[in-house]
Amino acid sequence: WKLHSRAKLQGCLSDGGDKLVTEKDNQTYNLTNKQNQSLKPGERVELLGKKAKDTAGEPTFEVRKMSKDLGQCTATTAGQR
Repeated sequence: WKLHSRAKLQGCLSDGGDKLVTEKDNQTYNLTNKQNQSLKPGERVELLGKKAKDTAGEPTFEVRKMSKDLGQCTATTAGQR
C-alpha cells in the first residue's frame, strides 16, 4: 500500500549547488544523486526526488530531476512566505 509519490522541493541553491534551502519552511537539505544536473548556487529551482536523513540525522534530498528553473534567488525570496 505504499504510494510512490515523489517529493517536490522548491527553494534556493547554496553551497556550490550542494544544498537547497526551501522557501516553505526555510529547511536546508543536502542534495544527493544529482545525476549531472547543472545546479548552480543562487538559482531558484523546483526539484523532484526523495526526502531522507543521513547518518548524522541531517535532512537530505535524493534528486530525481529538476522540474523547474525559477530564475535567480533574491534576498527577499526566502522571506516571502
